[in-house]
Amino acid sequence: MMRFNDFGRNIHKTFVFAFILLTLVACGASPSPSDVVKSFYETSLAEKPNIDAYICTSNKDAAMGMMRAMDSLKSQMSVARFDTSGLKYEILNQNATDAQVKVSGKLKWTVAAQSFDTDYPGTNVVLKNENGWKVCA
Repeated sequence: MMRFNDFGRNIHKTFVFAFILLTLVACGASPSPSDVVKSFYETSLAEKPNIDAYICTSNKDAAMGMMRAMDSLKSQMSVARFDTSGLKYEILNQNATDAQVKVSGKLKWTVAAQSFDTDYPGTNVVLKNENGWKVCA
């Protein structure tokens, strides 16, 4: 009789653990607006960026303008490597269809083995939910 009770408790614990795990996986399935902006910045400042997956279709011109600004920064510092780990991404507002994320902090860049930290002015990034969060401006 004792063994059946232990078995029942273990089965119950297993189902509870599996439910919690599935809930966490389901909730984490889609990245937050701040995660998308962080990935957009990391990708945009990479040596060979591919940002198509991050750009919204409803306001593509504005989003591409933002990309041109990043390209301008990179061309002015063509030999620099960028480190975005000092940037902070704060969700200012979010609903089911729109979000705004503030990007601020320190942008580190390295040229010829010398590194520099620059204050990055607060920039607000607008996102739209188009089957996932996309950068619009």
